[in-house]
Amino acid sequence: MKQLCGHTLPEDSIVSHLILGHVIWLFFCSFWVIKK
Repeated sequence: MKQLCGHTLPEDSIVSHLILGHVIWLFFCSFWVIKK
């Protein structure tokens, strides 16, 4: 789980989680706008 692209640093995990959360947020917002 911690190994992403060969990196095991906590900073990389935090950044990847932030990016993943941002992508999910954008997808959710887009779906909400289209649904309306």
